[in-house]
Amino acid sequence: VLEIRYSEVTDKTWVINELPIESYLKGLAEVSNEQPEEYLKSLIVAARSYALWNQVHGGKHADEYFDLNSFTDQVYRGYGFEQRSIDPIKAVEATAGLIITHPEALTSSNPNSIALATYSSGTDGRTRDWTEVWSGDGFPWLVSVDDPLGKISNWDTLTGNHMVGMSANGARAYALNENKTYD
Repeated sequence: VLEIRYSEVTDKTWVINELPIESYLKGLAEVSNEQPEEYLKSLIVAARSYALWNQVHGGKHADEYFDLNSFTDQVYRGYGFEQRSIDPIKAVEATAGLIITHPEALTSSNPNSIALATYSSGTDGRTRDWTEVWSGDGFPWLVSVDDPLGKISNWDTLTGNHMVGMSANGARAYALNENKTYD
């Protein structure tokens, strides 16, 4: 379903693409082909959880009538990307419906206890606590941990990288070098 909506709050007009979550994930450009299978699965489960958490909480852009945008929240490239992304699609299908949960995420609007699953490309060797980067009370599952395998030496890549939650570089290294599984 495509919608065209005008937001008086932001004085912007948006083209909104409504998709079932599994279809959305197949066009997500946060991952690519030729990556370790378990890494792809871990990122897809985190991306699904992130999207659904935002949906059950009214959307990250409620004033503009949509949940997530396709370029700053999660990079979505759509059907064309999906056609080229065989390995990520396999990861979507292998983890269909799986989400990250936490008992303290339970609310009346979130009866499945979906955890906000933030992730970033990598770290400087340590992930960040939610409260180090963003305001508010934080979340008991988004705390700082050592992330030696997630370390990125290119500071240009780290610039603007929030480093909260799962480190994609770390998850890739755990899958590739230590045979860790996504779960």
